[in-house]
Amino acid sequence: MVTGSVSNISCASRILQEADTKTGLDTQGFYMDVELDLQRSVQAVLRELSAQTPALQRNQDVELDLQRSVQAVLRELSAQTPALQRNQGMWRWSLHKKVERDPGKSPALVRILLRELEKAEREDERHVIIPLLHTLMYVLTKATGITEELYRRTYAFCMRLLTLPAPYCTVALDCAIRLKTEQAVPGTLYQRLVIAEQNLRSELYPYQERVFLFVDPELVSPSVCSALLLEIEAAQVQQTPEACMRYVVSHALQVALGEACHMSALQRKLQASPRRALEHYFHAVVAATEQMAGETSPSREGHLERLEEIYCSLLGPAAAARGRCSAPNILMPCSWDGPLGLHQRTGRPSGNWGLLPGVSRLHTARVLVLGDDRMLGRLAQAYHSLRKRETQMFCLTPRLSLQLYYIPVLTPEKPASSRHLELGELAAFLGRADPWYESTINTLSPAIHKLAEMPPSLGTSRTVDPFILDVITYYVRMGTQPIYFQIYTVKIFFSDLSQDSSEDIFLTELKVKIQDSKFPKDGFSPRRRGMAEGPGAELSICYQKVSGTGIVRSSKAHSLPPIVAPLTDHMCLNVSVIEVVKSSNLAGRSFSTVTNTFRTANIQIQSQDQRLLTLLLDKDNRRTFRDVIRFEVVRCPEPCSGIQKSKALWLSSHQKKEMERTKAMPKPLLMPINTFSGIVQ
Repeated sequence: MVTGSVSNISCASRILQEADTKTGLDTQGFYMDVELDLQRSVQAVLRELSAQTPALQRNQDVELDLQRSVQAVLRELSAQTPALQRNQGMWRWSLHKKVERDPGKSPALVRILLRELEKAEREDERHVIIPLLHTLMYVLTKATGITEELYRRTYAFCMRLLTLPAPYCTVALDCAIRLKTEQAVPGTLYQRLVIAEQNLRSELYPYQERVFLFVDPELVSPSVCSALLLEIEAAQVQQTPEACMRYVVSHALQVALGEACHMSALQRKLQASPRRALEHYFHAVVAATEQMAGETSPSREGHLERLEEIYCSLLGPAAAARGRCSAPNILMPCSWDGPLGLHQRTGRPSGNWGLLPGVSRLHTARVLVLGDDRMLGRLAQAYHSLRKRETQMFCLTPRLSLQLYYIPVLTPEKPASSRHLELGELAAFLGRADPWYESTINTLSPAIHKLAEMPPSLGTSRTVDPFILDVITYYVRMGTQPIYFQIYTVKIFFSDLSQDSSEDIFLTELKVKIQDSKFPKDGFSPRRRGMAEGPGAELSICYQKVSGTGIVRSSKAHSLPPIVAPLTDHMCLNVSVIEVVKSSNLAGRSFSTVTNTFRTANIQIQSQDQRLLTLLLDKDNRRTFRDVIRFEVVRCPEPCSGIQKSKALWLSSHQKKEMERTKAMPKPLLMPINTFSGIVQ
């Protein structure tokens, strides 16, 4: 096309020269100058196009590569083939790694994710909306160069989701709030994330967060514990308070000034600054951002002026901005991606305990447990003990938001192993309830064991890409929607009348075994004459069904051990009793079994003959009770808390009467485990 234009210029010049010959005018020199000028202009355009073509091609290649990665994540969410299911969780991680290594790709990835979200909305593919939205927000929080148009489209999309049922509207509202904050003052989310996670002190943003990782070495192999420890130690070496303050300052200035910000010079200056000077710049940037975020009508121009002053004080007057870019596209080459933070981002007061009026929680404890159902049983014990202790001391509740997270780590066994499946029942339930939890967290256990078996590399950094901590970080940041599980209390009575009854709690399962030994002669229940020998034991079972008329049912049956498990429906007990049916014929006496299952809120079981029972709580051999003759299972009530007593000081007389009325019906104690979406219907 350009070559043709040059030829046309030469042809036009010849026509003009012929016209001059006919008219007798000597303008040949003039037209030759015009032709040369035009040719030089065209050549300049050609050179500019030639210089831009590789850059345009690179941008297209980047978008195509990111698009392929996003499509892989989408295929993973609908994967039915074992080949794709084996790679679940890795696609999301590799996608985020691409923008971490090259932050300049972040705006392109945000555009692609938003385009896929809008497509899913049009085609009503709801199963991909929450995973894509979490992925977008995770990238957007740390990105720079995001245009106003992308912010507006993303916010508008979240607002449209508010018309959908939970959990879509719940997740969308949380994202919309954060987007509104970020759009008003770009860089706020990243700044608050680093301050809270790394426990940097700031009077203007006093929120602090910490993650507590619990691993039982008796349930998790030493190699897995060592792999986790190596990643944590390597992460802590990199994330010093000075480094985190440099991240905050450079990110805020880059977001505000765009292309006018000389990142290489700025980073050199920050690297060379002593601790006292670095703290001064850090507090100045935080003050500028938080003051604007707190204004009812924030002035973007005034905010930019304050940050320009900080920038000039760092690099001197000669480095004053040469002009502001409305859509900055320069990105920090050494961006911080928090495998070491292991915390969340907003610092907003949250949690599941009651708050006193006017009290705001400034601290968040994120408790992450690794293990199987046995570990969750111990977590439930600790949670119940903490809540009970708070009713007496009342010291943590007003100050601390407690968030619970769970990553299943099962011992590597054959997939068909019944024991392997048995110990991962709660993880399987969470995966069915939240497909993104299934894809991102439930697939982590095999990867953890593979990484634990790899020998540590010598002579290089111990963890080049800390996969385990990267996934943990993503989970504790984006897993904001809890699923609540009912905790149950079991009261246990023993055959020895001199032994006091015992009380314990369980979360996943209570299993009953029949002991070989019988009551002593002076025991509680002497054996009746004429009782036929056979498998199992005669049990008296009294329960109230959840569904139906609510009639209390009592039955006696010669049964094998029942199993009481609240897993299938996480808010009620699911009881399975194997009844022994005796029959006699010419061949002699025979026994057959029939399995009866029902759902109930409470149950009482007592041995009617001389057979003693053994109880096993939450599949944990260390929580075994022997020589049991009777036990009762009920929903564990919410501990009678001093919160209500303290709240009563601020309540009206009508509210106090309402509180007295509800005392007769105590609320059940529920333990929340955070997921990405909660229960997706």
